[in-house]
Amino acid sequence: MPDFNKEQQAAISARNPFLLCSAGAGSGKTTVMVESIIRKLAENPDKDIAGFLVITFTNEAAANMKRKIRQRLTEEAGKGEAYAARGLNNLENASVCTIHSFCKTLISSYFYAIEGMSPKFDILEEAKLERLFQEAYETALDEICAKGQTVCTPQEAKLVRELMVSFNQADILAMARNLYNALMGIPDPFDHLDRYVEGISAPSEENVWAQEILFAADMDLAGLEDFILQEQGMLCAFTPPKCEEAAEADAEIIRSLLAALKGDLTIQEKIDAVTAARSAMPNVVVRKADPAVKEWYEDFRKLRAGVKGAGGVLDRTSKNLQLLLKESQLRDNLKIQRLLRGMAVLLRAAAD
Repeated sequence: MPDFNKEQQAAISARNPFLLCSAGAGSGKTTVMVESIIRKLAENPDKDIAGFLVITFTNEAAANMKRKIRQRLTEEAGKGEAYAARGLNNLENASVCTIHSFCKTLISSYFYAIEGMSPKFDILEEAKLERLFQEAYETALDEICAKGQTVCTPQEAKLVRELMVSFNQADILAMARNLYNALMGIPDPFDHLDRYVEGISAPSEENVWAQEILFAADMDLAGLEDFILQEQGMLCAFTPPKCEEAAEADAEIIRSLLAALKGDLTIQEKIDAVTAARSAMPNVVVRKADPAVKEWYEDFRKLRAGVKGAGGVLDRTSKNLQLLLKESQLRDNLKIQRLLRGMAVLLRAAAD
């Protein structure tokens, strides 16, 4: 069994039924999930692994997950653990698969409960799905642009034509496909889209673009607590004193910022607070050091640049919030609204 760090152990040992673990590529997510499954089986001998549902993104990942579960069960069965031996016998019945595969199995079993569903269905391959969407898109566009068309109103056709001259054709197709895919996961997709489009012209902070900007800013800033933990976690015996002092200052500055942002601040006050925090974070440069320290410092510098540097969290948040104060943004919003209305008309026609 691998050695797990404190965060991994916490994820494995957690018994909260609603648990979200966020981790980057190569951080051991699969291994942690496998160990969590093994622990649950060990602690609940009456549980059958066939009752587990483990969803992954790809078939390859699913196969890798099942292989690792089998490996760990084999190790535990070799120690005489009865739960592991039983798990090995039932592993092929466990649902370790992609969401598409699971849904296909579910629908195959209960197709009769879905109105109009045939038991003879299959999952569309990505390439075929792309081709079908493009055909529907091109047919809809031809019909809308045809003289005397009856697909939509003249005003709606005008919105589509405005959309077509605002971007190149390949970009419009890509945007249409991405938007359509996103909408298909939402109940009453086109009603949702209409409400969203109409909300663009709502006053000031009430409009949907402002809400998106404020939400993105909140998400970015919420991640600063993780930054503090990562930065503190990097400190070690050979950390240069100036870097250690900078890390301590960063923690104090960031925590003061987060506390201030909990207050009832105006947009300008939020911008000022974020800008002040970015300026207050000390600049640190380490020039002469042995190779190990240089390598450590480069990682330290990159971590801090992701918060303090150009394009980092604080810079990005400040610039995004400033958009809410620009008078030109209202004009831009109205233009975006017209273009999205045209896109909505085109997607409705393609869906039909």
